[in-house]
Amino acid sequence: MKIRCTKSGRVSAKSLNVVALPPKKRKRKRAEGFKVTWRKRDRNGNIIPQHVRKNRSALWSSQELRNYTLMTFLKRSQILILRDLLSSVNVPAPTEVDETPTMSAWTQRQLAAQKNAKLPTLWSVAWTGHDLWFFQTYSSHILSDDRPKWSTIDQSGQHQLAEQVCVLPIPAPLQVCSCGTDQDFTIVPGKQTVLVTINDTGQIVNIVLFSGPYNLCLPVVCCPVCEYKWTPGINDLLGCRYWPATTSCQLLFKFDVFTSFEEMKLASPALSQQAFLRMLEHRSLSTGRMGSICRDNFHRAFREFAFCNFKKDDLCQVEPFKCPACTPDMLAISADGNRKHYRFKKSKGTGEPSLFDGLFIAQDAKVSAFVDQIRSQMTVRTGHDVCGPATFTAARETSQKSRAKVDEEGLEIAVCRHGILLQGLNHYRGEIYAYPLFLQKELAETANVTFFCMDITCRYWPYMEKMAEKLPELQPLTEMKPFLSVMHAKAHTGKCEVRWGGRNQEGAGNTIGEEVEQVNSFLSRADLATKYMTKSGRADMITVLAMGWNRRKVESLDKTLAKRFVKTTQRADLEAANLLNLKQELNISQEDTEQWVEDVKKWAATDSNKTRQRKRRRLTEAKKKLQERIMQYNDDAAFEERIDIDVACSLSEDLILPWDVQGDVVSLRLKRRLFDQVMLVRRMEEERLIIVKEMTQHCHYLRKALDKLNHLLHHMDEDIKNHMSSAKITEEGYRGLQCCLLHKRHLLQKKLSTVTSTYALVDTSSSFTLPLDEGKEEGEEKEEEESEEDDS
Repeated sequence: MKIRCTKSGRVSAKSLNVVALPPKKRKRKRAEGFKVTWRKRDRNGNIIPQHVRKNRSALWSSQELRNYTLMTFLKRSQILILRDLLSSVNVPAPTEVDETPTMSAWTQRQLAAQKNAKLPTLWSVAWTGHDLWFFQTYSSHILSDDRPKWSTIDQSGQHQLAEQVCVLPIPAPLQVCSCGTDQDFTIVPGKQTVLVTINDTGQIVNIVLFSGPYNLCLPVVCCPVCEYKWTPGINDLLGCRYWPATTSCQLLFKFDVFTSFEEMKLASPALSQQAFLRMLEHRSLSTGRMGSICRDNFHRAFREFAFCNFKKDDLCQVEPFKCPACTPDMLAISADGNRKHYRFKKSKGTGEPSLFDGLFIAQDAKVSAFVDQIRSQMTVRTGHDVCGPATFTAARETSQKSRAKVDEEGLEIAVCRHGILLQGLNHYRGEIYAYPLFLQKELAETANVTFFCMDITCRYWPYMEKMAEKLPELQPLTEMKPFLSVMHAKAHTGKCEVRWGGRNQEGAGNTIGEEVEQVNSFLSRADLATKYMTKSGRADMITVLAMGWNRRKVESLDKTLAKRFVKTTQRADLEAANLLNLKQELNISQEDTEQWVEDVKKWAATDSNKTRQRKRRRLTEAKKKLQERIMQYNDDAAFEERIDIDVACSLSEDLILPWDVQGDVVSLRLKRRLFDQVMLVRRMEEERLIIVKEMTQHCHYLRKALDKLNHLLHHMDEDIKNHMSSAKITEEGYRGLQCCLLHKRHLLQKKLSTVTSTYALVDTSSSFTLPLDEGKEEGEEKEEEESEEDDS
């Protein structure tokens, strides 16, 4: 179709085959009389138009019109040149893919990647071939930062840039075929791949990434006699600490990339995967390379790498979610919800299951079944519970699912008093009582727990006892003791703090009950990245962070307990001196001290939910009678002796009425002050014994773990001698597992020696004995006792 333009730049209607509509006729009003108009003329006699025409091109000069025509011609010429260039490029035809209308292209790629999942293959070959890939460190040369091109001189003497074919640095086997080792094997480049790595120095992050013309190839070793070709497989790549991200090994990650990312996540949980990869790509660009890293491949490969590391530790008898100092007797468990750990619904993903399903975060189906069972045994009661004037949003029995655009609404976690994560679950209905009840039931089956700490214990514990009466399987939970966290107790009423507060619980020591808040502050920062992940990706990332958090806590557990014991000893002496000074200030004896403590306990025990309404009614009546008595007293008394009615009716603890006996009345506030100091001194004395017990349990735990490894290694030695191995692991893999167990035993022996020397420096009581004396036989102990008797 030809388009014709007029001189004014307008397109003619005929060239577009457009039928122009006839112009509408305007109605003219009849002139009532003659109208005379004057025309203005310039000095040359030309008529000056009264209205300027809209078509500005009519006023253009000839030079402006020529410039406009030239610019239009140049623009059209550039368009034609670009069209010719694009048509000269051969674009391959897109492959036909069976698409489902409801699936996006990203979802189809993820499903295709799952069908070719390599995780079982990686796990099966991890123990074969180079089965020491967990410990071997090859001093292979990492490619330099120079561009993989070099300058050559052609026949005409001109310098030209030629591609440099780089081969993946991997040691070749000494023998690839039956021709022997004295053959002159040749190494040629094979299949192309991409390698992502980080410098071993750890100072500057560097990526070796080839894309486009910069190719990295797998080596191919050729035998000149039989022409046999060897290329590295997955077991060879793992032996050299290369992690294949795809089944075809087109993308490889050095182990250092994953370990560095994990350590950076532990140091800064808010760091996103995208920011980490952008940093690597920026470093690649700064060294002259171009390319990008697939986010989905990195995310999947990192999760598989972390899961394989967990399976290796699991075979080495490592328990990532168990506190060595709280095994087998655990003093306290602290549970709380974290509403910041939500996840958006739009991050659906492909529905693949989590690799760490049920390891740390409980399975949603199991939690949902328990919640339904609890709700079937209770009467529906909406609203929040209150404690005095305070209303707690987390204190409720039922709650509806949020209407916001989120799937998981939060996370409920439980920790020990050393801040080690034990278990967690997903929130789907807010912070209801059934969630901590589930964690309490699960943890009671695996540990001997004494106290259960919460920030709303005064409302949760009656609820738990009511459910235990209806469900017999919950009866063992009533053997625990309630514990109101120390800091949250300040927001409750005074009677609630005295009755449920952790500082007033006998045997609790210096347990705060707020240890879960420290972990929540760590996990809340990670939510900045996990809320955009898929369901399985979020669960795996939280589990990896939880295992890393526990690993750091366990590594420094001996130093933490030693420092805590020293500080507790110093504070116990200080608080005992403060109590003595307070007794001297109040001029009371030890008998009076015990009596005041009992008075405060009785005062707090008189309050209950069942009689609260009746007590409030009686209190209102008592205030009216008191007001009448004060008015009668003020009428007869002098002005200086009159009583303030408002202060008296407020029942202030410091006000003593004139008709009360002055010598027998003691302010409740003074009694409460003495009560708090007495409870603090008792808790400090208990804390010393508790820490000593935890030190002992820590050493016992390491000793038992070492005995388990020795027992397992003994059986493995017998199996290897008899050429027996598990059906799931090959003989080479069995030997690789043995090497892992030997390495783990070496680390345990070193850790036990360090822990023992740390605790030996602490001046503990005589009740603490190091486990080094446990190796003595009974006969040796009897001989020592007999020798001591003979000496005496």
